[in-house]
Amino acid sequence: MKRKFPLVSIIIDNWNGKHFLKRCFDSLLTQSYPNYEVIVIDDASEDESLKVIKSVKSKAESEGIEFLVIENKKHVGFAIANNQGIKSAKGKYLFFLNNDTQVTKNFLFPLVKCLDENDQLAAVQPKIKLFGNLNLLDEVVTYLTPLGILYHVGFKEKDLGQFNQPRLTFSPKGAGFLVRKEILLKTGIFDEKFYCYFEETDLCWRMWLNGWKIIYEPGSLIYHESGGMLKKRDSAFRNYFSVKNRLNSLIKNLSLPFLFLILPLHMFLLFSLTFFYIMKGRGKDGLAILRAIGWNIIQLNLTLKERMHIQKNIRKISDFILFKEMFRVPPLRYFFRFFNLYEMV
Repeated sequence: MKRKFPLVSIIIDNWNGKHFLKRCFDSLLTQSYPNYEVIVIDDASEDESLKVIKSVKSKAESEGIEFLVIENKKHVGFAIANNQGIKSAKGKYLFFLNNDTQVTKNFLFPLVKCLDENDQLAAVQPKIKLFGNLNLLDEVVTYLTPLGILYHVGFKEKDLGQFNQPRLTFSPKGAGFLVRKEILLKTGIFDEKFYCYFEETDLCWRMWLNGWKIIYEPGSLIYHESGGMLKKRDSAFRNYFSVKNRLNSLIKNLSLPFLFLILPLHMFLLFSLTFFYIMKGRGKDGLAILRAIGWNIIQLNLTLKERMHIQKNIRKISDFILFKEMFRVPPLRYFFRFFNLYEMV
């Protein structure tokens, strides 16, 4: 039976996620797709995560499921940990899954079918709903905006069936998405300088530039605890990495005409947000943004080398073509929410 279904490598990065793991693994090991392996990278957890993981490994292997555990002695972050999983994966397709998720029994079948039947697709995202209110969506699809931030369509909206048709998306939600390993290795794995935030968008941006497409498939469903482990991080941490990585990705991936258009607007937004934080008495958050800008100035020579590689060796389509599908101007209330709720990604 397995011969009919390509091998899927499910890659899970875990850091101090003991309280998430049982729910995640219980759902994963009872799902019905017949040909998959699980790769868990424990990123130097300080709780009892490894004890839980090794217990699940024993159970999985007794049921004939390959279950690899990679134990990091030093904490390296989401991007590097997932790259470790990629290098160990044997599957044709890779599914990146956050530890704060729960999958449904048949979630892999529609995703695999999408990639099997459409050779233009590089990656596919399931429908993702939120724990706490199972009728709320995490998000559906994303677009790039003129200000350089992402427009998350369906963010925390009630699921009334309005998003029950497949749609193209600029970037899948990092909580869970399936990707062709062959294309991933061709266009580049996660940027290890990113640590966390925007790493999946940067990854998928290169796939788009290389001529591939990414889709949202509502026939597959998983659940996600929004924020998950990153709830333990303060807002200055989140602001620093989201601003640092997004700015770096804009510089690397935009063509010159769009870089000259978007980068000044994005910098204006960042300085406005810094001022906004200071006025709110949140100087630590404002300083985090300035530190993120400073990091990009220091790293500019390296970033320009990476940009040259992407523009010369990866890019096959122009931004004019890409942004006809993946460039949107969100309603004004979206930008108000960006400032009011500090949604930086």
